[in-house]
Amino acid sequence: NEAEEYLSKALNIRQKVLDSKHPHLSSNYNNLAVLYRTTGNYTKAEEYFNKCLSIRQEVLHPKHPELALTYNNLASLYEKTKNYNKAEEHYRRCLAIREEVLDSKHPELATSYSGLGVLYEKLGNYQEAEKYFSKALGIREEALGCKNPQLAASYNNLARLHRNMKNYTKAEDYLIKCLSIRQEVLHPKHPDLINSYNSLATLYEAMGSLEKL
Repeated sequence: NEAEEYLSKALNIRQKVLDSKHPHLSSNYNNLAVLYRTTGNYTKAEEYFNKCLSIRQEVLHPKHPELALTYNNLASLYEKTKNYNKAEEHYRRCLAIREEVLDSKHPELATSYSGLGVLYEKLGNYQEAEKYFSKALGIREEALGCKNPQLAASYNNLARLHRNMKNYTKAEDYLIKCLSIRQEVLHPKHPDLINSYNSLATLYEAMGSLEKL
């Protein structure tokens, strides 16, 4: 497609004029990797993320934020391809950097905690999932506005987890908090808002509380 064509041309130009380990080259690899991940070409996405990582590991400080971001990008890719061991490894590498260099209430730290929470939920490790979802929520409640979509996402994650654990009362509490934010900040036809209504209806059905529908 057109985006791939232009990104490939930019990469080819830089490959001709820059050293093979130049930081600018890593950005080109990253941009192509993100495109391939978005379009579902996961094999090429992994190839280019790893080219990006190879440069950044060599030229950047071990605690550089861009290195953390590259680990996170690879973790997300491995999660999509159900390579959960590699996903956990790279999420944890990202988290190790962010915990060391960022303020304890930084939103990017919440993103890392949330990513690990989702991964552990998929693996059926609900105790670890709840731990990381709760850490993410704690940061977002303190650092973001009370009507922030990311805060709604944290409530939604915990609601889904507790529904899966059959903790229906807690699930309802978190879903209502999530819905309250989404009703206020999202368009009435937004997919996330529709998802919240559907989740609440499904929960009430599971609870046998159809009168709440």
